[in-house]
Amino acid sequence: MTSYNKYLLVFHKFYNDLINLNDESIIRKTITDFMFYLEKHRLVDKNYLEHNSLFLACEVNQEKIKDQSAEILLSFLTMIYRIDYIDPNSDAFMIYYKNKMLEHIIYHLILKMKNFKGV
Repeated sequence: MTSYNKYLLVFHKFYNDLINLNDESIIRKTITDFMFYLEKHRLVDKNYLEHNSLFLACEVNQEKIKDQSAEILLSFLTMIYRIDYIDPNSDAFMIYYKNKMLEHIIYHLILKMKNFKGV
């Protein structure tokens, strides 16, 4: 199985966990594990700050998320990861989980990956 297929499976599992889990401590651990997975597999964007204004625009109007490329969506995930890393007390993971932005990013990232692959 190619790395691409593995990424797609991991993203699907993460998305399903996001929409089905109810316990906040399990959700927080799931998000943390997913972010570590992104970092371990070098899927984080080193230039994520270039997309800060776009991230903020999508945070205000989440409908704009669907118009972003897969690379920018990965950059958004990196931004959420870094916000939480810089200030663990901010609880950024849960903020973006509760406002559904994390869910929308993953959902549209999966769609873009499937379209790219031709599934």
